[in-house]
Amino acid sequence: MFKTEIRKKLLDLNKTMGWLATQLKISRRTLYRKLETPEPSFIEEIENVLSTYSEK
Repeated sequence: MFKTEIRKKLLDLNKTMGWLATQLKISRRTLYRKLETPEPSFIEEIENVLSTYSEK
């Protein structure tokens, strides 16, 4: 992979995590912390958010 492709993928990932954190009404930092040791209820909450989102 070229450096530009890696950079683009990292930016896309950062934007996606920011969007998910906004949907869950938490900060990105909190989202990353919760994903390090995920609880089943938190995973269900993420699944609920993602199930209502359809890629356009």
